[in-house]
Amino acid sequence: MKPQSLIAMFAAVSMLSACGAQDPVYTRCVTEKKAYCERLFACVALGGVSITVNYEDESRCNTEETKSCQNVSSANACSGSSSTYSAAKHDQCIQDEKTRSCSAFASRPTSCESYCCTTDAGSC
Repeated sequence: MKPQSLIAMFAAVSMLSACGAQDPVYTRCVTEKKAYCERLFACVALGGVSITVNYEDESRCNTEETKSCQNVSSANACSGSSSTYSAAKHDQCIQDEKTRSCSAFASRPTSCESYCCTTDAGSC
């Protein structure tokens, strides 16, 4: 193998290693948004959605919805200084998004409202 090829291969491996794993809170946020889009378009295909769909397809929905995750991380899981984050509740939210009723699609699953808990509001 030529030295240039070895250098290029080493650089590529180094870059992949530097990326490391995604932040788990960011990953859950993206997974939640994709679950929403997947279920939305499954319901659209079934003809059971009673809301206006603002996306031409599931791919566009994923692109637009996941933009809201850009600033989400373990360090900034919930907006507000008095909020706490529950990974278990967020995992439940994702599961609930995947099984959301088509007829009640306008209502976000309650589990998705509670994975960020505002202690000063007494919602914990």
